[in-house]
Amino acid sequence: MTKGLTTPSEINLGVLQLCNKIGNVEEPVFVNINPRDDSIGNECFIDVNNQIKEYGGKIKYGWILWIWDNIFAEATFHAVWENTNGQLLDVTLKKDNEKTILFAPDNNRKFDNMRVSSVRLPLQNNPKIKELIDSIDKFDEIYLSICHKLDYGSQFIPTQELIYLQNKIRLLKKELS
Repeated sequence: MTKGLTTPSEINLGVLQLCNKIGNVEEPVFVNINPRDDSIGNECFIDVNNQIKEYGGKIKYGWILWIWDNIFAEATFHAVWENTNGQLLDVTLKKDNEKTILFAPDNNRKFDNMRVSSVRLPLQNNPKIKELIDSIDKFDEIYLSICHKLDYGSQFIPTQELIYLQNKIRLLKKELS
């Protein structure tokens, strides 16, 4: 069992169900990761725009698809670089040092300087998994509502409710591991 979310090794039923839950995405494709030297990590929109300024090409919006064993799947709104030959490349540093991502292109959504909530799907009928996903979703809802009120790059100070949810999420993940 892995210790958390990772790139799926194949496009399986869970991945396809997650894409269906997102809605209006293209078929997922594996994309190589080659981070820019100046990549900040978790700032794909900045990284891709810097890549375009340097090498041309265009931004391709979509979702990184993650999976945590048979526990849950998650989609995170993301951007990759499409070079002038139409090839996709992820130029954003990943903290887990993965070499590829599974990416579902989305031609209907754009980044408008507002973070987008992730989409999650339980991969089994387990009340602890539902509680975990509900807790992560609630955390994201509160976090994003605070972040949307801040200027970009401002210091973020977590609320008591976020700290409580963070601890609950950590404990639930430990129980499910």
